[in-house]
Amino acid sequence: MVAKKGQREEVKNPPDTERTNEVHNWAQRIRGLQKQYGGMLAAYSKLNPNDPFAVLNWFTRLQTDTLPMDLLEKRNQLIERLNHDIEGLFLAFDASFREECRRHSWKLDGQWPSYYVELFLKIEVFDRARSIKIGEQQLSTAYLPDVIAAVEQQLTSVAVDRIDVDEFISELSAAYDQIASAGHRQPSIWQVYKQFLIVHQRPAFWKNGRLSAFRAYDEQKFRAAFTKMLQRDRVVTPDDRELRIFPPIRAEDGMFLYHPVEGRHAFVGRIELVPKTKEAP
Repeated sequence: MVAKKGQREEVKNPPDTERTNEVHNWAQRIRGLQKQYGGMLAAYSKLNPNDPFAVLNWFTRLQTDTLPMDLLEKRNQLIERLNHDIEGLFLAFDASFREECRRHSWKLDGQWPSYYVELFLKIEVFDRARSIKIGEQQLSTAYLPDVIAAVEQQLTSVAVDRIDVDEFISELSAAYDQIASAGHRQPSIWQVYKQFLIVHQRPAFWKNGRLSAFRAYDEQKFRAAFTKMLQRDRVVTPDDRELRIFPPIRAEDGMFLYHPVEGRHAFVGRIELVPKTKEAP
């Protein structure tokens, strides 16, 4: 008879002597090993066998107490070889990543181990931890096809081409006006960002507070929009004020952004909106 889930399988003819009971116990051990090895294979079937990071992680998590000696020795050899392969991948990562960015026509700034794709998407490589952070997404692998797929997903999510800069400037200036005062004309960019999230909401959200009505605007998209805004010759608000940006007192208090005028990334700590200067005739 077949046991239902959660029930123990009944033995059709239970052993009735000491010897048959010993044989039965031996067979039960084989059944236990079958379940254990079946679990190992099930975990392996879910990973990408071409990703050495995933394979190494699978190998190192295996319970090896019951592995036959030849399989255990082969496992140890493969772990050593995979570690060597991974070290080689990290040594070649910079050149390989740059080539992939060129192939995708992505603008790439920075150098190992920190890069910026399309001016705003930050890529951080952690070779000791053997992981990569793409925007706010942490990958437990540096397998290049997975890295490129994650970059594509992040770029698609932000969709810089669809960012309305005029709308962004309008909401940014509204957020600035709500927190700036006569004695505090240069609020921190983080204060402005927090207020921006409030300004960005539609009236429907304030009526019911439902999550479905919340309009997300994460830091990554904010940096992308701010960068796109700075690429204009002059940033002018609807009421004819110009944007001024200032460095932070401490780097950790700033937001790392691309400065088109300087052609490099730098920290922005504070902003100010000032009356528009008259252009020379």
